Amino acid sequence: ESNEGELIGYTHSVLVSAHQARLSKIYFYPYYQGKGLGTYMLQDVENVLREKGIDSLALNVNRNNPALHFY
Repeated sequence: ESNEGELIGYTHSVLVSAHQARLSKIYFYPYYQGKGLGTYMLQDVENVLREKGIDSLALNVNRNNPALHFY
């Protein structure tokens, strides 16, 4: 959320096994893309999953994704 409480993006992850999750989506509305916010969101996802006992996070990235350098 932005400082005004506006939704600016989202993530979606699924459990693959008892200790592994897959990050299937990480998205920001265009205005918020390229501002380094993905790093914070990914850290938050990692923290939440770690608290649930997940110690491995996988993801697939489309080679044509303009944010490929982030991953």
